[in-house]
Amino acid sequence: MAFTLDLLYSQSNDATTLTVTDDANTYHAVDNPTGWETGGATNPDPADIVISTDTTAGKHHLLLTITVTDKNNTTTVYDTLNLWDHAKVLDSTFTGFTDASDLTWAINPSHLIASSTAMGDSDDRLDDGIYNMVYTLQDANSGVAVDSLDEDTLVDGDVRYDVYNKLRDVSSIHYLNELTDTSREVMEALLAYTYLQALEASAAVALTEEIINMLYTLDKLVSDGSSYTW
Repeated sequence: MAFTLDLLYSQSNDATTLTVTDDANTYHAVDNPTGWETGGATNPDPADIVISTDTTAGKHHLLLTITVTDKNNTTTVYDTLNLWDHAKVLDSTFTGFTDASDLTWAINPSHLIASSTAMGDSDDRLDDGIYNMVYTLQDANSGVAVDSLDEDTLVDGDVRYDVYNKLRDVSSIHYLNELTDTSREVMEALLAYTYLQALEASAAVALTEEIINMLYTLDKLVSDGSSYTW
């Protein structure tokens, strides 16, 4: 089997950061023949990933292009991140990747730039939406791709933060009477939480348009409330 890229995603609790982690892991001839290989006899070596200005033959550039379709169904293609360069932005002492465990990157709104405009500041929340991730390892000299991954992931940290705030804001009196309390405060919080669970359960199987519609609806539920009389 040939070398194969893979990614994992994790959203921070404050919705400001998406952590992207390479999940190809370390090469093993039997247990993981598609992983990164120190020494690079069979598969690419993380140590051969270089800065964007290095075009040495036999070295590699590792790239990530993120396209976001937000809850308003607006699509924005952000500038491609060279992940060696991005690692240097995150840590000024960075000098290169050593092995597969080094291949993880934090991305906040200030890192996502389209037409010279960032999604936001570093402490802003990331826009919710479907994030299309194109993750590519290419030859540093020729630009020919060694392997590329193209997949979507749901980012819903912004609205999730608000939903959990609604749950936290339910007064202790309502909590103490949870079995009989059908006040608007409790029911609206529970409706938003249930809808959030449905959104996240659907993310793996639903079409992009359906997810965007659900995300828009949940955002409106949190900001404006429902029309139910309860």
